[in-house]
Amino acid sequence: MLETVFNDAYLTIKVDLEKSFFYFEWTTETEFMSLDVYLRYARKILDFELKYKCKYGIDNGLNFRFLVVPKVQEQIARDMLTNINGIVKKWAHVLSEDVITSIAMLQLMEEHVDKKYEDKFFSTAEEAEKWIFNL
Repeated sequence: MLETVFNDAYLTIKVDLEKSFFYFEWTTETEFMSLDVYLRYARKILDFELKYKCKYGIDNGLNFRFLVVPKVQEQIARDMLTNINGIVKKWAHVLSEDVITSIAMLQLMEEHVDKKYEDKFFSTAEEAEKWIFNL
């Protein structure tokens, strides 16, 4: 059962330890984030994932509105995504309806060339969950 472990105006993080499943969802309030705030939240997500060490995950960016510029994409890929190698087996990305934000997130995932897990992009969390759990 998914349990909320963090929730505020920008982000909700949920975990199901029985399924080893990590889920986080951004809100539309991310449109008003500064770069420093975004980086703090990215670190918070990583800290929770490292704490729970879930094998499967979904990042729901459907409402994500912060534009991650290329330099920051590289930093996130290098400093944060690399840390989940060896923990995560499958990760699903639900992309924003905003085309520019979606392109930025696609580029971010492409920066992470050394990943040792399977990942895929979706337009809904339901599709992503079906893929994660082979439903």
